[in-house]
Amino acid sequence: MRIALLAMVVVGCGDNLLGSPDVLVEEPVAITVTRQSVPLADVPVVFHRADGTLVETRTTDSTGRAVARPGPGGFVTAVTAFAADADLKTFAGVHPGDQLVLDGAPNLATPMTTYTVQVTQVVGAVFYRVGVRCLVGTGEQGAANTDPVELSVTTTCLAPTETLVTALDAFGRPIQSVLGAEATPTEGGVVDLTGVAPSTGETATLTLANVPVGGMFESSRAISRVSFLAEPDTATEGAHPTVFPDHGGARQTVAITGDRPVFAWSEATATQTLDFAAVRVATVNEPAVDRATRVVTWSGGADANFAFGQLFVMTDRSFLWSYAGPIAPGTTALTLPALDGFTLDTATRIETELGVGRIEGDGLAELRLDGGWLDANNGLVVRPRVLLVRPPTSIGTGGFAFTGASLRF
Repeated sequence: MRIALLAMVVVGCGDNLLGSPDVLVEEPVAITVTRQSVPLADVPVVFHRADGTLVETRTTDSTGRAVARPGPGGFVTAVTAFAADADLKTFAGVHPGDQLVLDGAPNLATPMTTYTVQVTQVVGAVFYRVGVRCLVGTGEQGAANTDPVELSVTTTCLAPTETLVTALDAFGRPIQSVLGAEATPTEGGVVDLTGVAPSTGETATLTLANVPVGGMFESSRAISRVSFLAEPDTATEGAHPTVFPDHGGARQTVAITGDRPVFAWSEATATQTLDFAAVRVATVNEPAVDRATRVVTWSGGADANFAFGQLFVMTDRSFLWSYAGPIAPGTTALTLPALDGFTLDTATRIETELGVGRIEGDGLAELRLDGGWLDANNGLVVRPRVLLVRPPTSIGTGGFAFTGASLRF
C-alpha cells in the first residue's frame, strides 16, 4: 500500500499575512462518478476523516468529479441512484492523492440499443461471439452463409466502446478475432469490422493446485474495455489449456467459484498457476451491525486485509449501503461513518452481507481506487449466499488474488 503523498507549499513572508511558516498541504482525494463511463453531475459526495469527523459534503460537477481532503484513512461516500432505492457507496481507508472511480452498472431505466455488427466470414466457424463493455443478450449466432456475417447486438452501452468479435469452432475455441475501435452504439446502426485485421487464438496453460471439491473454473481475458469469457469447467487439479483471443495489452482472470471464490488477475500470459491454498482466507461468520454505532462485526478471517459488503436497510426511506476498504489482519470490525438522513437505529429490518479477502502484492491499492466491486451487489455477479467482486476496470502488472466469504442476513 503506497504512502500518502504530501505537497509542499512555500509561502513567501511578504504574501503571508499571518506570518505562518512554510506549511505542508495534504493532497486532496478526488472521486469521479459515472454510469457506463458517462459522467453523472449533482451526485452528493460526503467526505469523513478516519475518526468519523465530517469534513464536508460536495456534489459532483459536470465531469462527475468531486474533490476534498478527508486525510489518511478517511471515508468517501457517494449517494447515488444506481438502484431503485437510495444507493450509498462508501470507500473506506482512502489515501491523500487517491483518484477514486465509481462506475454504475446499468439498471432497468438504462435504454437498450440494438444494432448490427458486420465481420468477414471465417472458414470453420460455428459461432461468432460479440463482446462490448456492457453487452445484454447472447451476442452469438450460427455460422452464416453470407459474407460479411451480420450479427445483431443489443447493449446498454451509453458511451463509446470497442467491439470484439470472436469466431469459435465447434468446441467453443477461438479461431480468430477482430477488435474494432471505440464507437458509440446507435439504434439501427452498423459497426463494420470487415476491414479490421484479424488476430488468431493463443493457447494458455492455466494450472490449478489444491482445488476444493465442488468449485467451478472460469477464465477470461479483458481486452481494452471488452472481455472474452472462456467456457466454464469443473475446477480440477492440474493444467487447463484454454484458447483466448490474442490481442496486445490484455489482462487475464482465473476464477474458482464456490463457497469461497478465488480470483487471480495478471497480465495476459501463456502460463499461469493458481494455488487455492496459498490465497484463500479463513471463513468469516456471524456478521452483524450495531445500529447505534454503525459498527459491522464478524468472526474469523484472521488473515484477511480487505472487507466489503452491504446493508439493505428497511425504513420509511429504505436504502442500500455498500462499503469496502482495507483492514489490518486480525481485524473483525469496520466502523461506517455517520450520514445525515441515513440512520440505522430506526430501521425495521437490516439485512447484512459481508465478505473478506486477502489481496496479494500491490493489488490492494488498485482495488481501492476502482469502485467496480462496490456495484457488484446490484445483481450483476451475485451468486446464492456468496458475494463476488468484479475485476477493476484498470489494473497494474502485479495482479492479486481474492477470496470471498459466506453471507448472513
